[in-house]
Amino acid sequence: MKTKVVVDTNAINNSGLGNKLFGNRKELEAIIEKIDLYVPETVIKEIKEHKRKEFYKKKSELIKNDLFKIAGGDIATINSLDASTIIEDDYDLEDIPYHVLRIDNIENFFDKFEKRLFRNEPPFETSGDKGIKDAFIAYSVDKLLESIDAQEKIILVTSDSR
Repeated sequence: MKTKVVVDTNAINNSGLGNKLFGNRKELEAIIEKIDLYVPETVIKEIKEHKRKEFYKKKSELIKNDLFKIAGGDIATINSLDASTIIEDDYDLEDIPYHVLRIDNIENFFDKFEKRLFRNEPPFETSGDKGIKDAFIAYSVDKLLESIDAQEKIILVTSDSR
């Protein structure tokens, strides 16, 4: 029986473009045969958002770059590039096997975390509603725990301190 490993965004983030979905590839490839990798849907969405932001940042930098202009760069071609297509290509190219943890009942999620949110209890911050992504991940782990045998092991990989 393989250990189930759930990863937070900070463990596999990859904002780069044109190079698959997950980062920390060397580490993942070294252990993937020994584990079952679980990625919360929230983490996948966050990585895609990081890639989208990186796309527009790089696009803006390229268009403003003097060497691009001097070399006769084609701004129309750059402007025709579509962030969604590039990001979905990275998603489709991902070859590390993983399971997606989805939140299938959002009402149960809110029932569980609403009081914590308003009381600023972990995983939420004392100022504002920061921590909602962590709550989604925590709920995903809870649902996974409910679906496995008691002797199975789950490891959560994150660099968060909350």
